[in-house]
Amino acid sequence: MRIERLSKTEWDQISCNAHVAVFKEIKPAYTNRIDYALLMLEEKKIIGFGTVRELDDESIYWQYGGALEEHRNTPATFRAYCLTADYCFAHGVNNITTIVENTNLSMLKFALKIGFLIIGTKTLDNKVYLDLHLTREDYVTATRKTM
Repeated sequence: MRIERLSKTEWDQISCNAHVAVFKEIKPAYTNRIDYALLMLEEKKIIGFGTVRELDDESIYWQYGGALEEHRNTPATFRAYCLTADYCFAHGVNNITTIVENTNLSMLKFALKIGFLIIGTKTLDNKVYLDLHLTREDYVTATRKTM
């Protein structure tokens, strides 16, 4: 399994298909709001993706992302989630923030298992989201316990 980084331009070319595959709906690429995208690949097959916004030299925000339906809630998806965090931390990131809808229990379990902490909530379009934050240190501590 590996992580591949895509530029805004590369992401723009495949984002529509990726969003349909994961969310079953067309979503804009939002390339004006991202700095790059990360693809999670098993051999040559995409199993998921995430888009990233750089907040400063060592902090990023994971925006839209998800796993293709046949990979959801599987050990492969969890490995891909961990590899994505590994990739980010190996490339100089010290802080990752994201939001997860409160009804998305599998993603919340993944996030909490690798060390994300809930730091707040917000309501968007009548849905409740949890604000999550992960430091390199919390990730290392959590993954030592769970791996």
